[in-house]
Amino acid sequence: LWWPNGIGEQPLYDMNLSFEIGNQVSDRERLRYGIREITSDKCPDNGGRRFFVNGQKIYVTGGNYINSDWLLRLSPERYRDEVRFHAEMNLRMIRVWGGALVERPEFYNACDEFGILVFQDLWGSGDCNGAWEDPTKMDSRERRWEYPDNHDLFIASVEDQVKMIRNHPSLCFWCGANEWPLAKDIDQCLRKEVFPRLDPERLFVSFSTDTLFTRNYLGDNGDGPYGIQEPEWFFSFRSHPFNPEAGSVGSPEVESMREMMTEQDLAGFPRKGFTRNYTWRYHKDLGYGDHLERYGEVKDIETYCKYAQVVNYDQYRSFMEGWASHMWDWYTGILIWKTQNPWTSLRGQMYDWSLDVNASLYGTRKGCEPLHAYYNPVTRKAGLLNATLKDYTDLSIIARIYNLEGKLLWEKETRASSKANTVQELLDIPVPEGIQGAYFLRLALNADVPNIYWLTTEPKDYTSLSQLPKSRPDIKTEIKKEGSNFVGTVRLSADSQISFFNRIKVFDRETGKRILPVHYSDNYITLMPGDQQEISLEFPANLPEERIQIVVDSYNSPLP
Repeated sequence: LWWPNGIGEQPLYDMNLSFEIGNQVSDRERLRYGIREITSDKCPDNGGRRFFVNGQKIYVTGGNYINSDWLLRLSPERYRDEVRFHAEMNLRMIRVWGGALVERPEFYNACDEFGILVFQDLWGSGDCNGAWEDPTKMDSRERRWEYPDNHDLFIASVEDQVKMIRNHPSLCFWCGANEWPLAKDIDQCLRKEVFPRLDPERLFVSFSTDTLFTRNYLGDNGDGPYGIQEPEWFFSFRSHPFNPEAGSVGSPEVESMREMMTEQDLAGFPRKGFTRNYTWRYHKDLGYGDHLERYGEVKDIETYCKYAQVVNYDQYRSFMEGWASHMWDWYTGILIWKTQNPWTSLRGQMYDWSLDVNASLYGTRKGCEPLHAYYNPVTRKAGLLNATLKDYTDLSIIARIYNLEGKLLWEKETRASSKANTVQELLDIPVPEGIQGAYFLRLALNADVPNIYWLTTEPKDYTSLSQLPKSRPDIKTEIKKEGSNFVGTVRLSADSQISFFNRIKVFDRETGKRILPVHYSDNYITLMPGDQQEISLEFPANLPEERIQIVVDSYNSPLP
């Protein structure tokens, strides 16, 4: 059976069909398919749409996908890299957003391969079809709701799109439009004629916040918010039970910023979230509020990006852990707005247009681990998230608190069992005595990579992280060529000090330019004293091996 990412495997099979007339082949087709069943219902506890794959209830985490490229340069290689990034975030669904298009078959091939369910919008968005009053538009709201002008052509294009992708196991359900239904006659034709005839076993909802899908009503768009939040907010604010769009920041790394803007524009970086520079506004900068200044003075674009990545990681880990902490009682799923951009935008992304990853991706990856220990900043308890279909017994959770000098201040172990699709809080986490400022909490589940939090006794003040002793992890790298790619490992080991927020990146030694894309098993690594971690990486073998340079930047090391 074919399963979503993080649940099981994704076996795919080949089917060869041919049609013969008089022993002559008239036509032939080769298909790849997976065997699976998808059903859904409205959760009686919270009103959100609940999905079952092969009869098993699946908690859905995912992202909104806008388009691969703003000039529609839709290559199979880029599609595969982008879908793989979503799988590496431990996400289970991609929403092909309704302001974009039905993607090419290569996109769905990649989703089939990586186990990513597809929430497929048709191209109708509330931003342009009259959902809201807009005095800048010449046409009235009522007239815009009739868009597009040629309804028969729209229906014909939908029929072609359905036939093109309906055999993909990854295709989960269809959605008519974003946040507002299409014109009434189009919507009725889709619901009553097109989908019952062409794809009767898949769910169709008229729009993304339809009451058939979530607990909202026409006129209440029901999604969002879209800006940066306090980590505690994600655990305490009750949003919609399956929110198709909620998002935050996601600025890229400094190398990408330098490709997007001049040094003069970069020097106009936002101060305390306020963007004066036109170029930053053009690139849709959302602003971080005062979250960057909580780590220190933002003096230049380098410190802006350095602090932004720390905030990105913490923001999205809190986002996904906070939502999952209310799995099934409040929520059946959450889709991030958004996980990528088809152009050089600054508004919410896990990797940028050049396919360079940022810390948002790895914060999301950690927060969406199918089985992991987590910290709830509201209850100040450590808990256990199990979004798998497996029951676990005799799990060991070890919690440790360290000061900035790497001294172990507190330690406690607890053992627990965890049933499939459950979340539970297990252990009180104290605030250490005698500490002013930042400290670290390390949560380890069995022998898995630990989940490490930087916390503070001074509300919203992490400036004391600058007092971390200068430390550099021991670094060992290996690389070899396999087919058309280089594959390798980076082993990081900490000494007696904390090694905070190590970023791995790959460069061309000769030109100094980044090698992209690179797929890392993890990144932005924090190590407590004595910790070590091995990270695998893979990237295209477009250069001789001697030109490959692997670099590690550490938050508390002056040199890479």
